[in-house]
Amino acid sequence: MSVSLKNLTRFCVDEESVLTVLQKILKEEEKKEEVSVVFVGSKKIKELNRTYRGKDCVTDVLSFVFDEKNFLGEVFVCPAKVKKDFQKEDFTKEFFRVIIHGVLHLCGYRHDTTESEKKMNERTEYYLNTVGA
Repeated sequence: MSVSLKNLTRFCVDEESVLTVLQKILKEEEKKEEVSVVFVGSKKIKELNRTYRGKDCVTDVLSFVFDEKNFLGEVFVCPAKVKKDFQKEDFTKEFFRVIIHGVLHLCGYRHDTTESEKKMNERTEYYLNTVGA
């Protein structure tokens, strides 16, 4: 299991904390494949959202599952969107929440039914509490 991080933004990312929580998720969800997390700006995430989801807007996180032997998928996070949406909240907590949410999608969690959304939210909160954010 390995995690790669790439920060293409000016935001200072606590990479050690991000790696710690991602490794915990992958271990507990029994995923051995590689995961990539990329921090991007508003322009890039809007382009990805438009291209792959048909939505011409900025979003906070996108997950792409790959059907490859040793690669689970890639998560794109837009710190600027998180900061904009949660100006009055704790940025760090919400930042980790969207990262965790994105990685849980790679692990197979969905929120397309009330039951699956409840389970995903429970797992998100569980992992968020391990971060201490």
